[in-house]
Formats: sequence, structure tokens, C-alpha cells
Amino acid sequence: MSFQTLLASAARTASQTTPQTGSINSQSDTGKTVTLVFDVSAVPGTDTVQLVVEHIDQAGRVIAAFTAAARVAVGTDIVILGEGQPVLTPASAAGGVRHSAPIQLGQYRCRVVHSAGTSFTYSLTASD
Repeated sequence: MSFQTLLASAARTASQTTPQTGSINSQSDTGKTVTLVFDVSAVPGTDTVQLVVEHIDQAGRVIAAFTAAARVAVGTDIVILGEGQPVLTPASAAGGVRHSAPIQLGQYRCRVVHSAGTSFTYSLTASD
């Protein structure tokens, strides 16, 4: 599995939206999963940052497909998306959280939502 960088590690003071980052488009993609790795390395004070995955349907409508818990400390969230995936949120080692969520056929993109205009440092990568 190889990963592409959606958001390189950098300090940011505003919410970010990636371009369309992938697709699960046809019956040949049945069983395909996409893994997102959201690595937060600096969080200021009590502010939070949150990963949101959005589904873009064939009509171009954007629908929230998965929302991770707001992150108040450094750590890594791993999100596994795929058609028919169960929704799971078990804790994992090293302060990270592993999530699994279903996603419909179509395109998707990611948003990282800041609770305030303070500086967070993070990166976001996705498997192809």
C-alpha cells in the first residue's frame, strides 16, 4: 500500500479542505478500502482540531460521511473507509485512535476543522 500526502506537515491557523481525494466508483471497487492517517503534532492550549470525511455524490452534493472526535492533544487518527465497512472506534496504542466507517460509491474529500484561529501542526495522508 502506498500513501499520498493530502496535507503536508505544517502549522495552520484555519480549517482546511482537500480536493477530491479518492473514489470508490464501481462494483470492481467492492471491498476496496482507503486508509487516512491524520497526525497531529502540536495543539495549542485547549483548542481542538477535527477530521471530517465528506462523500460527494454523482449530483455533486457534499454529505458528511465520517467525523472523528475532536482532538485536544497530539496523536494520530487512522481512518479506514470502504463500502460495507462497519463503524468502529476502538482505542489503539501510542495515543492514537483507529476508526472504520462505511462509505458509499463515489468521490470523497477531507476537511480538517479548527475550533479557533490558533496554530495547529498536522499532516494528512491517504492510501491509494
